[in-house]
Amino acid sequence: MTMTTFERVRDILRDSFRPTAGPGTVWPLFWFSFKSILLSRKKTPLLLLFLMIPLALTLMLASTLDDYTPQGDDVTSAYGGRAWFQDILSQVFFPLLIPIVTAAYATAVIGEEVEGKTLPYVFTRPVYRNWIVISKSAAFLLASAILGIVAVTATYFVAVSITEDPFRHVDELFGYWSAVGLTIFATGGLFLLLGVSMKPAMILIATYTFVWETFFSNLIPSSILKYSFVWYERAYINSFIGREAGFGIRLLVDVPGPTEAAMTLLVVGVVGFLSSLVVVSMRDYNV
Repeated sequence: MTMTTFERVRDILRDSFRPTAGPGTVWPLFWFSFKSILLSRKKTPLLLLFLMIPLALTLMLASTLDDYTPQGDDVTSAYGGRAWFQDILSQVFFPLLIPIVTAAYATAVIGEEVEGKTLPYVFTRPVYRNWIVISKSAAFLLASAILGIVAVTATYFVAVSITEDPFRHVDELFGYWSAVGLTIFATGGLFLLLGVSMKPAMILIATYTFVWETFFSNLIPSSILKYSFVWYERAYINSFIGREAGFGIRLLVDVPGPTEAAMTLLVVGVVGFLSSLVVVSMRDYNV
């Protein structure tokens, strides 16, 4: 009896998101992937140095940050090193640096195995193939978060201590940690989808983050920018650092609240990850 289209889709979804694993367990693969990512001598040190660019710029400009004033027309009481920290993370770290690092890991979940022609052997493990993707994805998300938090924390204490006691606003640092997690989850889901769907994904992602999220983030109208990650990242961050969008922006478009911003990033990440599992379940990797 010929299966209908509905039955094919049903079977694909059932196999993709089966609630219980097959024979075996994914935990050894998760820990192996996590240690391999975090302890990689070729990739991790370079990516951590990449995330430290704001810290390097802070050290280079330390003598001039006493009189630094916030950029743009945002309403804020921050000044000096604290204002610089907020601006450098908003303009460079969140729109460009952390997404690039996340993409480097996300596109390698399947990409490195495909290039090395080892993926068919990985999928012969007695575990459903999507549980393998989930475990490797969890590993790169955790590794990216650790690198991001280390970079943000180091930059915060160096920058803020230039003009004031950094422990006075340490609650903001913890807020930035949560922003790092949200950004990595949202971009990680989308970039994983691109990574399992096309080969030159990293080139496309790097171009997108530099051109759209970073370069045009202060040039294009807010009504268009709301279709970017950085729009929601800034809205979420501004809520816990006491910074408010200028009157001009609020006049043109409704700025999302912290809950709306966080939920949007979470939904994008979830949709990206679930879509990636569907793609992986449907593709033939016998290369």
